[in-house]
Amino acid sequence: MSISGQIYLARELKDLILNHLDKGSIAACTLLTRDPQWHAVAREHLFRKIVIHDKYKNHNHNLFAFHQLLDSGCTEHTLKYIKGLTICGESSVDTELTAVDLGRILMSLPGLDSLHLEKVWIQTSAGGSSLSFPPPSLKELHLEHVYLTLEIDLKRASGTDDEPIVPSQFSLVELLRLFKSIDVFHLRHIEFTWHSALEQHANRVALLRSVAHREGQKVATPLGVIDFALVAPKAPNFLFLLEMITNSSTLGAVQRLEVSPPDKAVSDVESILPRVALTLDHVHIHLHHTEYLALITFNLSSCRKLRSLRLSSDFHVSGAIPVHRGDKVGALFRTAQQAPQSITELEIELRYHRHYPQGRPAILQNLMLDWEALDKNLSSRAELMEVQFVINELRSSICGEPLPEVFAQEIELVKRGLPLLLAKKRVDIKYVEAGST
Repeated sequence: MSISGQIYLARELKDLILNHLDKGSIAACTLLTRDPQWHAVAREHLFRKIVIHDKYKNHNHNLFAFHQLLDSGCTEHTLKYIKGLTICGESSVDTELTAVDLGRILMSLPGLDSLHLEKVWIQTSAGGSSLSFPPPSLKELHLEHVYLTLEIDLKRASGTDDEPIVPSQFSLVELLRLFKSIDVFHLRHIEFTWHSALEQHANRVALLRSVAHREGQKVATPLGVIDFALVAPKAPNFLFLLEMITNSSTLGAVQRLEVSPPDKAVSDVESILPRVALTLDHVHIHLHHTEYLALITFNLSSCRKLRSLRLSSDFHVSGAIPVHRGDKVGALFRTAQQAPQSITELEIELRYHRHYPQGRPAILQNLMLDWEALDKNLSSRAELMEVQFVINELRSSICGEPLPEVFAQEIELVKRGLPLLLAKKRVDIKYVEAGST
């Protein structure tokens, strides 16, 4: 549209243009004055996502500077544009935050709908995490490579050995109590800091379960999480988080669930399913180096509304055949066969990690797998429309080029094992090269 010799573009066209520009170009657009809307739209795009890299070792305290900026009040006209905030430390214990610190940030960013915390240490607050303003709602809350503080007062313990009662304070609970609702809640690679006396406690497992149960009950507000992911490298951390989350009001409406259990915690994954089964639409189960899988099957029969199931596992090779590969693949196959009849999409992904040039793929070769039973089971399902079988090659930087011609042998093995699915054109078997890791 042209008025008085000036060209005016619709807001949608300006958004489309700005979506393809880098930050510097968008910043230049904020200087346009002939069309005031260019200025406003460009500022919205420029400040939509903010990333704070906090480098304590280099004395580059960007997080502290950001707090000062918020306190100064000189940027109120730009804060309303911030929709996504990422705080990323250099290591997980250098950048320290409490729920009180995050509450101050939330109070200054009324339009925030996405919060990512990476490589930070979330500590407990001396006075709790009460807010002086209405709790906000978040679309996404992501914690990755984060340390959480769990304080337990063993001197004031009571109850029995099987059901101990111990005063405790957990920084994740304080964080969750800041919010009215959260749509997407992902916990990945979470570590804990707790008193060393807990490591030597005679009844440590029962104590942690009891504390996790009580901490979960402190999150009384139904947060309405619909997408939840839990990845923790150590079994005690995974089990504590699993117990705490399932005993809170967090997952009452969860539809998408991703879990990646460490060793000795695989069987505990099933404890979460009965509590969320009725609402689940998608489940992703990922297995790492677990060696406790010979008889494991993830029972998803209670998930009667489940439509999409993804099963994946890692296989690490430095020159020899991956260990426990038969147990891993067997667990994936058994889980797929016992999945509820409601599923319409199934993906089985084998992630092959090649760490040295001499590493050679041998995931499926020479394994005693019942391909016929898997093929008959999946091909007989009336609701199952799509099966994806993916072999994913991930290489370290010293491995050189990918080996698609070698992986072709694995692809052919899968094709020979699934003739009924191939005949019905319901299966997509493919090799993916994901590049250096």
